[in-house]
Amino acid sequence: MHNMFVTAVRLKWMDINAVPEAFRADVKKELGIEDPVIEQPVETVEPAPVEQPVEESPVQETPVEPTPVEETSEQPTVTE
Repeated sequence: MHNMFVTAVRLKWMDINAVPEAFRADVKKELGIEDPVIEQPVETVEPAPVEQPVEESPVQETPVEPTPVEETSEQPTVTE
């Protein structure tokens, strides 16, 4: 089978893509057919511009006053 496919491709009776996948690599090797190397485009990455920090106006915080706690003279009841 291998020789038949090699001959058919050599005589242009058959295209290399029509050769069954199981034989294609060997037929290409014998005929010296190389797969074209498809170069991937090179992506250039441009550095992002450095952003200047935004100056914010100072925030004035309102003072927090503690909540008054009412003190009681009662003792907690302990049950045994």
